Amino acid sequence: MGVFIDYSFKIRCSEQELLERMGRLREKLMRLPFESVSEVFSVDPAYQSLPLNMLRKSGYVFPQAVSERLEGKLGGKHDELCHLAAPCAMMCVPKKLEWQFLKPAVDFSEKTTLWRNEDLPEKVGDPPFRTITFFRMAFAIELASVMLRHGHLIIVQPGEGCETFPIGLTSFRTKRTPVWLGSGFSKTQYATHFIEAHESICKGLDFAAEEGLLFKANDTCGFFGHRDWSASAEIVNQETTFAYAVRGLLTAGIAEARKAGVLIEDCSSPATKNYNLVKVTGKGKSRKKPE
Repeated sequence: MGVFIDYSFKIRCSEQELLERMGRLREKLMRLPFESVSEVFSVDPAYQSLPLNMLRKSGYVFPQAVSERLEGKLGGKHDELCHLAAPCAMMCVPKKLEWQFLKPAVDFSEKTTLWRNEDLPEKVGDPPFRTITFFRMAFAIELASVMLRHGHLIIVQPGEGCETFPIGLTSFRTKRTPVWLGSGFSKTQYATHFIEAHESICKGLDFAAEEGLLFKANDTCGFFGHRDWSASAEIVNQETTFAYAVRGLLTAGIAEARKAGVLIEDCSSPATKNYNLVKVTGKGKSRKKPE
């Protein structure tokens, strides 16, 4: 639900070539009306922190080599870089490609003498409700990721109310030319300058394609494919109106609960109050109409 853009990145090349391409991409991104474009960050190691933390809390002791690679990183700001460069869910990436990408980690975990996969917990649930459960293979892949996975990341902040636009690619160290893969999504629905933010991310993805980095992209309103707001306005307006109506119901419910003495703190971002409608005045022409 909502208005957002999904995207994935892929290229097979040397690390030096990747850095050159990302450097050129960054220069192009800086021409767009984004709030900020970061430097190209190195993310080494690249991992998913949640399964590693759950594994450690289960009582499992990390092998010394893994602990050394994680020293000063797990639980710190490095986790945030990993979350953007190596997200837990691969958007716009076929499952077959995802498993091909992870195969070096699986192979390493089965052959390494640093740990034995059979010593890893069969599964661990996230207390107290155990809504998240990781199994042995997930732990093995993350331990291997700590040892082998690394990447590079550009963090783009499109503007107030718009989610971050991360461009990150990671790979596993092997003897072969590495395959770099990445993915992400950005919700533009609550952007203060919705049209500008959505179009700028689409153009940023065009720049990624020019550098041979873009694998696939799409958005829920179809604008990325045709770049015509007259064909997307109805979808945007339906999505934003539904969200606005739901927010109105929640606001009314909260108000009644407060009258009854229930203490409720509103922790939502002020940007979620933005109600963006697209009014088309001519083919391809549009403007945001605030309500």
